[in-house]
Order: sequence, then C-alpha cells, then structure tokens
Amino acid sequence: MKKKVILILILIILLSVFTNLYHVYCNSGNVVALSSEGIKFGSDSAKIKIYFYTSFSCSKCKQLSANIREAAKGLLDSNEVQIIYKITDDYVYNWSNDKFYDYDFITNGYENWMDYATIDESESLSAAELEKRKEIKGTIEQEMELNKIEGVPVFFVNNEKFNGLYSTEEISKILSKEE
Repeated sequence: MKKKVILILILIILLSVFTNLYHVYCNSGNVVALSSEGIKFGSDSAKIKIYFYTSFSCSKCKQLSANIREAAKGLLDSNEVQIIYKITDDYVYNWSNDKFYDYDFITNGYENWMDYATIDESESLSAAELEKRKEIKGTIEQEMELNKIEGVPVFFVNNEKFNGLYSTEEISKILSKEE
C-alpha cells in the first residue's frame, strides 16, 4: 500500500513539473505557428520570410509597411526574401484577384483604406477562390491566437517576433542577420 501511495505521489509531482514546464514554454514568446497563408510576394524558396500581421486602418501598420518595403526592396527583387501579408481586415478578402495579388495595391492600401473598405468584388470570384480566402482568413486568426498577437503591427522574420513600429534601418539590420 505504501508503494502505491509513493508511486502516485511521484506521478503527481512529475505531472505537475511537466505541466509547469509546458506552461512556461507556451508563455515564453516562442512562435507556436506560422503558415505561408496570406498574400504572398516573392519566391516560396526565399531564405528569409517576413510574416506581416497588419490592418489598413492602422497608422503604425502603414509606416511599418513602407519601412519593410524599403528595407526588403533589393532582397525581394533577387528572390532572397518573401513577404507574406496577413491582413486582419475582413473586406480585403472580397477584392478581385487583380487587387488581392497586386503588391503595389496592397502596400499602398493604407493610404486609401476607407475607399478600399467599400470594394466588394466577391461576385467576380469563383467559389473555390472564395473558399480559399475564407481558409486564409481563418488560418490567420488561429495564428494570431496561438502566437498571442493581440494587436497590430506585428511581424516575424523567419521565427523571430517583432512587435510595433521599426524603422527601415532597424529592419535592414534584422534582415542582414538572416542572410
């Protein structure tokens, strides 16, 4: 009987230790999940991936988008970097393909977001494309929850998380470490 009690106590202690370690790991800022879902620009084989969680109605997102664009310009052109926009605004997913996959339209979208919010071209999209976009939006929402992203702007370079606004120079330094 004593052996059973001791064994049960040891199991409880081990379970408690593992539970606490798991809790510390999950809350240590580690990336839980990043996917390639989003609006992608650049090569899928690029060594450097920038995952950019953004909203067109966010002024800091607007500035960060311009800074990322400037810092990544040469690397994007040479297929060394891929930028994956993870836009949190629902209306974006109703745009026609010529807007949805247009780098200039997306990166300039912050300037005219009020006008863009009223664009609904969903009737011009196939059922498969609408379903794909619904899945993209759902994946982005799951990632935000898993990675504890409560507001934007947030971006990751490969698996390193950056919150808030960074200058072009700061982003350039981050990218040069990854090359």
